[in-house]
Amino acid sequence: MPELPSQTQARLESQYGLNTRDVEVLMSVNSGIDVGFDGEPGSQGGAVQYFEEVAVGRDPKAVVNW
Repeated sequence: MPELPSQTQARLESQYGLNTRDVEVLMSVNSGIDVGFDGEPGSQGGAVQYFEEVAVGRDPKAVVNW
């Protein structure tokens, strides 16, 4: 089962310290990702996955504002 949007928002706010506005921007860009029949994210991944990959070892607030 994929993560629900409210769970994703809460995780991004707590884990990365992002504010609600930044999370909403990521989530709105992320709204077009494909979800497979088994509930797994499609091959594209979306903005949230990309953000999480780029944020490794970096300041998350700088990454989200880039």
